[in-house]
Parts: sequence; C-alpha cells; structure tokens
Amino acid sequence: MDINFILKNSLKVHRNLISRPLMSNLIKTVFLCLYLLVYLGTSAQTITLNKKRISAEKVVLAIQQQSGYNMLYASGLVQKGQKIDLALKKAPLAQALDEAVSQQTYNYEIIGRTIVFKPRKDEKIEGTPSFNSTKNRQDDKVDLGYTSTTKRENVGAYSQVMKEDIDRNSSSNMLDLIANLPGVSVSGTSIVVRRANSITSSTAPLILLDGIEFPASSVNTLDPKMVQSITVLKDASSTAMYGSRGGNGVITITTRRGGDSDQYDDGTGSITKNKDGSIKLNNVYIKQLMNQITLWYNLQVTYENKSPEGYYSGRLTNDIPLSELLYILESAGIKLKREGKVIMISE
Repeated sequence: MDINFILKNSLKVHRNLISRPLMSNLIKTVFLCLYLLVYLGTSAQTITLNKKRISAEKVVLAIQQQSGYNMLYASGLVQKGQKIDLALKKAPLAQALDEAVSQQTYNYEIIGRTIVFKPRKDEKIEGTPSFNSTKNRQDDKVDLGYTSTTKRENVGAYSQVMKEDIDRNSSSNMLDLIANLPGVSVSGTSIVVRRANSITSSTAPLILLDGIEFPASSVNTLDPKMVQSITVLKDASSTAMYGSRGGNGVITITTRRGGDSDQYDDGTGSITKNKDGSIKLNNVYIKQLMNQITLWYNLQVTYENKSPEGYYSGRLTNDIPLSELLYILESAGIKLKREGKVIMISE
C-alpha cells in the first residue's frame, strides 16, 4: 500500500472536517471560555463575614484576607472606627465594603487592586500628615540618661540622631554614627564632645546605655540596628546632674529594647514581609513606609517637615505601577510631589 497516498487523503479529510463554519464556532467557544474564566475569577472575590459587634480593624483585615486585594489607610482612621454587626455570605467585594463603611467616619476607594480607606468629607482624623494632629514636635522626648525631658523644656545644648535616621544610614559601625553628630569628633576609638568643659585629664565622655554607665572603649561593640536614639549633651546646663563625671560631655544611647514603646514618633509599628513578596504594614511611621517604597522603586524621598506625622497600616506589593502607587498614597492622605526620581512629602 502506498503510504504517501494514504497521508494525502487523510489530510484532505481533516481539512474538510474543519470547515469554515466549524472553525468560526471553535473560535467563539475559545473566547467564551476565556470570558467565563475572567468572570469566575472576579466572582470568586466574595466576602463571608457573620459577626456581631466586630471591630473596624477586624472587618478591614477580613476583607483584605478574603479578597486578596492590597490595602492602605491611616492607622488612626480605622482604629477609631466603631464596632458593627455584619451578616455577609459570599457577598461581592463592593457590597461588603459598602456595609463595612456605612456606619463609619471613613469611606473607601478601589484603585486597581488596592483598597484605600479615607476620611469622609470634612472629617478630621489623627494619623495622617494632611489632617490636624494633637501632638507638637516640641513635646518629643530628649533622653538625658537617668531621666528625660522634652525639646520644649530642655534649654541645654544637645544633638540627637533618631531611629529612622539610623535605619537610613548604611553604616554598621557605632563610632561612624556618633561621628556624624554635630559637636562630636571621633579619632580611632577616641570620642571627644566639643564645648564640654573637662576638669579631668581624660577627654572621654560619660556614656549611658539605657541609663547605665557604659565604657566608651566598648561603644563599637553595639549593634546600630538595636539603637532607638543617640543624644549628645554638650554644655553645663545639660550635664549638671552628672557632676564632674559629665565634664567631658554625656552621650546617652537608648536601645529599642530598653526604651518604652511610645518614646519617640519614629514608628512603633512593623513591616512584615510575606512569602508572596507583599508587605504587611502595622501602624508604620510615614518615614518607614516611604523608605520601603524608595527601595522598591529606586527613588529618593525628601520631607518639607523633618519630622512629618502619620502612621499607616495595610498591605502593599511592589508590582503596582509607580504612578498608580503615588495616587494610592495621595488618596490615603499623604501629600506628595514627584520630580523625576525624587518624591517630596509635604504637610
């Protein structure tokens, strides 16, 4: 039997079987299947939540987890939300959100795959830089070693570096950090505080670690990542309580373990990296949030106010287009302006 003859006739049969009407129907079927897949994927984003007197924070968390959407909001906005009753069973996302905010002082906006909660018109909520805050930066604490005061009350000469500045500094060396403080010079392992009036032959300042004397020669054994703040007290009015021991100046170092949680406005929250590459934001200070974003998108950030206000919570991923992410930040209450690779945060 001629094999070539069989193959040629077989191909003719197959061509006849796949006629033009059949091919047209096949294409329509493929498109219908694709449409159904998209539809089912969207419909799958339903919310089931049947609870009485559930807190606003738990409602927001449940919606985020069940929908898989990103989320961003000023922490104080949702923290002040009232408890509500919900009876949702496979409710569409929009319906669940409508019911979640119906009794609250905030509303929502869906931007791409990110849900942003924001104040309703004319509402003033603490926790964002664009709204009034009850805290004055002059009331920030200044660590004096055995005690503390505020910037407003302190009249002595001092310089200070805070946790967010330490986090931005790539140095893993404590002496390098201290050397960058105004009024301090470092040579090798020797530290000298300028403007100090020593009555002893030594030039080493008194160093207090969480209120306990610490040898100056061992400063470089400390891990900068564990430091909450470094304060240098320079003149007699600042060091008077230490007597002659403070004659060479005083350097107080507060660790993140030793300091109380609300000691400074530099972020008491946390950023958790999830297995899927997203990050969970838990009451994160605005500088921490912006630091993470600048790492993702290779940007620089500057602040009109060196001590901006605002704490944020939610979930974000680094696959959001930059222009969309900036809109999300603005919707959440962060006033910003972009010029090339630089983001300016204003208040």
